[in-house]
Amino acid sequence: MATISITQENTGKWRYRVYYYDNQGIRHAKSKRGYARQAAAKRDAQILASELEQGANMLDREVGFVNYFEEWLTRYKRGKHAKVTENRYDYFKAALKDFFGVAKLKDITLDRWQDFINSYGKTHAKDTVRKINAYVRGMVKAAINNQILNRDFTQGVEFVGKAAKDPGLKFLELPFLKKLKDLVYKTANFQANTSYAIAVGLGTGMRYSEVVGLTWADVDFKNQQLNIDKTWDYHFGQGLMPTKTPSSVRVIDMPDDLTQLLKKLKKEQTEAFMAQGYRDPLNLVFRSTRHLVPTDAATNKMLKSYQTQIQVPAQKQITFHGLRHDHVAYLASQNVDIYYISRRLGHKDVSMTLRIYEHMFKKAEAKQVKKTLKALDNL
Repeated sequence: MATISITQENTGKWRYRVYYYDNQGIRHAKSKRGYARQAAAKRDAQILASELEQGANMLDREVGFVNYFEEWLTRYKRGKHAKVTENRYDYFKAALKDFFGVAKLKDITLDRWQDFINSYGKTHAKDTVRKINAYVRGMVKAAINNQILNRDFTQGVEFVGKAAKDPGLKFLELPFLKKLKDLVYKTANFQANTSYAIAVGLGTGMRYSEVVGLTWADVDFKNQQLNIDKTWDYHFGQGLMPTKTPSSVRVIDMPDDLTQLLKKLKKEQTEAFMAQGYRDPLNLVFRSTRHLVPTDAATNKMLKSYQTQIQVPAQKQITFHGLRHDHVAYLASQNVDIYYISRRLGHKDVSMTLRIYEHMFKKAEAKQVKKTLKALDNL
């Protein structure tokens, strides 16, 4: 049981001491001075005593903010994701260290965290600001559960950040999209299997790492589905890796034409490998004639060539990731349910989809307004 002592110092200010025993029976004391009123000192002492009696870990409360963040990363995050994600942990940790230095975790308040968000947002996009806040919030929840903190200083923060690039530049308009698909399907061949990768991106909205991480065991021709449960590390060449997030593990339905195109690829690849006497130990869908996995640079080069052929203006051309945006834009324009689109993309929840593609769904909103008003008129 914690005991409290309130004393008045020679300066006239008030000071409290709270005495308590740890799990080994060793006596400790926590104190704070400088109170103008005895009642204020007594109030804070009672709060601290109550926390101690509920099992608060006072020794761990002295841990530095950045040090605890690293402990949390090591315990819950590191070694479980692709290297590009692991590197992000280090970038975020460095940003926290630059701003907070050796500040203790217990001393971080909402106001101080908001100051960091405001500073970080001056040089980073709002989505990046949200990401670092999400990581720190996860750490804070762990600290609360471990009774190191008693409140979440990330709760109520206002997000700021640099404006994203013009979203209109991130995806092709529908006429160009149709021309691109026609050209890709017409010219796809195993000698340049990047064309097949582009077709999969168009038809599924998959991330590039997910596309080139497909094995033939993931392709269900009978049910026209693709199983996504791994990725290919094209950044650092570490081979097959886990998906970006747990929610990225999913099954995607394929349209008929994409199913037939992949059957064509499988036939071409099988014949070529048999002629070479080669057996792929990983059974990758996108293993090339030289037994390599196409790089994102090679695929983007092919995509750029296609766009040039169909006369997409240079400033409007997209990269492979833009195919993901195109996939969403097209489905939204066809009034496909947002919840299905979200699951198809592998997003954690629909709010993430709405936040990222808000501008696209606003374009589709006009159709929904007309549809709604017509339905109400017919009531």
